Amino acid sequence: MPGGGVALLYASRALDAVRDGLTSFDQRIGVRIVQSALKVPLKTIADNAGARPPAHLPAAATCSTAGP
Repeated sequence: MPGGGVALLYASRALDAVRDGLTSFDQRIGVRIVQSALKVPLKTIADNAGARPPAHLPAAATCSTAGP
């Protein structure tokens, strides 16, 4: 199972389907705000590790949680 930062990134991606199904502009903006907030912990973890935050997002987004 991925760590908290990656798990929250996956949750952010899962909200894409929710956002696409909404008709209210305000609700769609709310989902985008939540998605942005869910990405912050991974950025913070990478920053604390000395990595530049934008560099880790593509790799984490394609990370597989399947076992060997």
